[in-house]
Formats: sequence, structure tokens, C-alpha cells
Amino acid sequence: MARTTVSVEPEHYIPVPRHRLIDVLKSESGDRTTSTDALCRLLAALIHFEYRELIDELKQDYLRFDPARPERLNSMMGGEPSEEEYEKSERRFLENFVKTLEKANFIPLDQQAIDVADAEDYLFSLPVEVDWRRFDARLTDVLFEDGTYLDGISEPPEFAQHALLFRRGVGVDQYKGFLFFQKLDMVISKTLIWIFRKIGDLLRRKKGEEPEPDVPTENEKTDDGGGTNSIHADREIERITLKPEDVNLRSFFKRTQLQEPTFSQLVMVYRLLPDGKDSAATSIDRTIHIKTLVDIPMADLEVVFPEKRLSMKPVDLIKLITTTVTGVAIVSFKLMTALVVNPYLLFILMGSLIAYVGRTVMGYRTSRARYEHLVTDALYAKSRDNGLGVVLFLVDCMEEQEWKEALLAWTMLDRNGPCDTEKLDKYCEEWLDEKFNIKTDFEVEDGLGKLLELDLVSKNGELWTACDLDTALERLDTRWDNYFQYNSDSPSSGPESIASSDPVVPDPTAVEPTDPEPIAVEPIAVE
Repeated sequence: MARTTVSVEPEHYIPVPRHRLIDVLKSESGDRTTSTDALCRLLAALIHFEYRELIDELKQDYLRFDPARPERLNSMMGGEPSEEEYEKSERRFLENFVKTLEKANFIPLDQQAIDVADAEDYLFSLPVEVDWRRFDARLTDVLFEDGTYLDGISEPPEFAQHALLFRRGVGVDQYKGFLFFQKLDMVISKTLIWIFRKIGDLLRRKKGEEPEPDVPTENEKTDDGGGTNSIHADREIERITLKPEDVNLRSFFKRTQLQEPTFSQLVMVYRLLPDGKDSAATSIDRTIHIKTLVDIPMADLEVVFPEKRLSMKPVDLIKLITTTVTGVAIVSFKLMTALVVNPYLLFILMGSLIAYVGRTVMGYRTSRARYEHLVTDALYAKSRDNGLGVVLFLVDCMEEQEWKEALLAWTMLDRNGPCDTEKLDKYCEEWLDEKFNIKTDFEVEDGLGKLLELDLVSKNGELWTACDLDTALERLDTRWDNYFQYNSDSPSSGPESIASSDPVVPDPTAVEPTDPEPIAVEPIAVE
């Protein structure tokens, strides 16, 4: 089996479930369990509330571009918006959407990741061709006005002007089976390549040229990015693929195990041109498609795009032509013989020729339909949501990642005392590795920025210091209580202050009200 290695950098993404993180922090807090739980709840509530405007803008702007928008939307919204209003809403939505993705620690897919994905084949061996002419490139123009890619660093992939693709997390997919059709295809391909190579060698010998020696292919180590500030080394994922040299007679009776790195989560954004060649250049379909998929093998990345066509590999085309030409030659020879022996056999052999060609064409169409069915089933199983559901999912991911970064940064500062940014980053990454076996590149700058905004940390030179837990709870509670100040009777009107307010003690001298006497009601006679 061919084995190569994909090197994956640690990501900012923290995959620990929220409830599990809270449980571990509470178990380590000693006698401060109640206060730690209150800190987690208050911090989550504040972050959710402070992103309310962003959430409202995303939902409001996407309402006009949602594929599932109501038919009478324009009448409910006060009429058809102007072209300028459309462009304004579209620009604001895309900018907020990309901002949400970045804060949720999604990474834009760059050309280097695409090259790594295209280096090998996995379960889908047929070439997939995406018709990029069906995509509306005007959607992404606003994001490339400054001439740089989304992250401002890497090289944009070839499809970047047609669709946006973001990833988060890298996993491993394994498949074990006989792979009969793949092995048979490789045997036939290897045989045809050997025949054509021998023919080429014979032709070169006649011309006095030396045949080209076979150079064995070596395993290549591919890389998925540049350097990071994490204390952890890059993760090495082994890629096990099936090659023609691995196939022999015995391999048909043995199960073969393949392994391929996967993109754990993918988010795709695109817009298609209207149907019809004449209207595509002048009109515009405002619908913006958003999809999220999970566990997509890197080598099968191209199957996630819409408007794709499965095409034949050159070797498959050679096999089809070879078998067709051979069959036609045999039938043609029989036709010539039939003309001599019995002219009436000509019609029968002509029918046989037509049937043979039809069978060849149907065999190709059947194989193509089988692969299309496999692609459709795989995408159906790996598709999670689309449209507005993806937007709401990403908002939740953003809030959760921001909450984890801020909470872990304050916790490590509280435990280890004042330290600089580099040490705090190290403390957080070591703790996540020790407790959850997660090797992440902790985004300490984002966590400290949020804590500084909430007045939970202070900076003296290069050292950061966290306030104590009681002070943190008091400041967060005060901030929560002061979001709205319409109750003039009480300085604090937030839910926490109401829950913690002093109970009302009844006046013992007050006269208790007496229950009113019941009023007698006479029954009404029904005739």
C-alpha cells in the first residue's frame, strides 16, 4: 500500500463540549464550585447578549437571500428593495458572515490545502469536473477588493472567485473492504499502460533511442500550512491509498484498508447564475446558498461542489475505445465473410454490431450512474444543514469559542498569577492537553481582549493580572444589571440582582386581610 504523510498544524479551534469544560473546572475549584458555576453562566450570558446586534443583522440581511424565503416577502417588507439596498444588505451580510466564521475559528481553505487534497485518490476515483461558469463571481467580489485573500496571508485557491470554503478540525476516515471494482480497474489499466509502453519502447528502438527506465515513486510528505505559535508540533496523519503496484491475484481475496485525513467541518457559500445563457449576463439571482458538511475526505473534496460532472479517466477512455474498436473489427470481418457465404446473414451481423455498440455505451452509462449514486449518498449522509440553519449554527459556534477562550485565559491567570502573553498561552495549551488530550493553538490574544473589555484583567507592562473570583462576579453582575436602566426604583434590575436581593419581611403590626364571604348563587332552572 502507498503511504504518505499529511502534516496538519494545531488550530485555534477548541472542540471540548461546553458542559464538559464546566464540569472539569468545577471539579478543580475546591470550595469555589458555586462561584465558578456562576462565573461560567454570567460570562456566557454576557457574550451572548453582546453579540445580539450581529445576530440580528445576519438574520435580517439573509432574509432576502435565503433560498427558503417566503413568497410574499417583498409585500411584508414594504416593497421590492432597490439595487442599491440589495448591494448594501449583501455586503453587510458577507462581511458579518466572514467575521462570524473567523471568530468561530473556521479557516479559509487555501491553495496549499487544495493541492494536498488533490495529491491522492480515495473512494471516488473518477475525475470530477466542476462547471465554474455556472457560479456567479459577483458575490465574492466585495471580499477581494483589497487584492488579498480572506486571511490576508495565503494564496487564494482557484475557486475563490466562485465560492467560499471554510474548514475547522481535521479527522481521519478509514475504510476496509475488498474493493473489487477498484482493483479490477487498476489491473486493466496497468495492463494497457504496459502494452502501450512496450509499443513506445519498440518504436524508440527503431529510431535508435534508448527506452526510458521505470522510476519508482517515493512517498512524499505534504504539508498543510506554515508555522504557528503553539507549543505542540504538527500532527502527522498517515494517508494509505491503493496503487496499481499493490494489486495482484491474491489481493482480490483479501480485504484492503484505506486511510485518509478528513475535513471535520466544512462551510460553503456560493451563488449560481440564472438559468439560460442569454439572461445570465444581464440578470442576477440574489439567492445565496450556504451549506455545512462534516467528515469530508481530503481526496474527495471536489464532490462537495454543486454543478459537477463525472468524467472518464484517460485510461477508461482508452479501454472503451479499445474494446469498441476490437468488437467492431471482429464484427466487420464477419460481415465481409457473410457477404461471401450468405448475403442474408449481413442483416443479422449488422444487428449484432449495433447491439454490441449499445451494450458498450450502456456499460459506461451504468458505471457512471453507479458513481453518481455513491456521490449522492455520501453527500446526503455528510450534509448537516443549509441556509439560515447554518447561520444560526455558526453564531452559536462563535459565542462558544469566544466563551472558552475568555474563561480559560482568566482561569489560568487566576491559578498561576501574573504572567506575560506567551506564558499564559503555554499554560492554556498544556492544560487542554493534560485534561482532554487536545493539542490546540490557543488564541490567547482573543481571550485577553475579551477579558480586558469586561474589566476582568489588567496589564502592567508585559504582565497580565486577573482580578479575584468575587470581584469578577461582582463586575460581571454589575455589567449585566446596567445593560438597561429604566427601573428608577432600584439601582440594579438584572436577573442576578433580583435573585440575590434581601427577602421582604412582613410587618407584624399589619392587619391581615380577611377573606370575603362567598356569594350564594341560585341555580337557574332549565326548561
